[in-house]
Amino acid sequence: MQIQKAIIVCGKIRAGKSTFASQIQQSAHACVASFGDYLKSYATERDLPTTRQNLQDIGERMINSSPTHFLKNVVQFSCPSANNVIFEGVRHLAILQAINEIAKATKTVYLDIPEEIRLERFLKSGKSIDSAPTTAEFYERSNHPVERDVQNLLQHSDYVFHNDTEIRSGLLELSIFYS
Repeated sequence: MQIQKAIIVCGKIRAGKSTFASQIQQSAHACVASFGDYLKSYATERDLPTTRQNLQDIGERMINSSPTHFLKNVVQFSCPSANNVIFEGVRHLAILQAINEIAKATKTVYLDIPEEIRLERFLKSGKSIDSAPTTAEFYERSNHPVERDVQNLLQHSDYVFHNDTEIRSGLLELSIFYS
């Protein structure tokens, strides 16, 4: 499996990773490989709950078992024949390293959105994996081992965006990366 160009989108819960990946996809015409979408499909096929807690647990087991195998499954599920891929929802250094091994060129983006904004988004999200979201649930999910590892990716990122203005300017620059 060889990928020409990859953008890797990292960030904590409700930082806007999916939205950012979608916006890049529209301008760059690249495929989005979503770890969350893969995990939801995996759970659904096995009649397992698709709650955030369960998806985090499944993802943690897959990371601990074989990060490379997990990555290959996500790519095969989302973008089996794409040359340019946007990896959305990367939470582990092992996955970041594995992507760097299979892609000729990469750019890593970390969405470092303030906690109060992420909490507000979580409470209003309406995502099926966040049924009846509460402030306590936000902090519980944010402290899951899978989520704690994401902070380690900050120092390995080419771009760090803290707000919507920075994100908008970064979208243009990253779209050029794919051209």
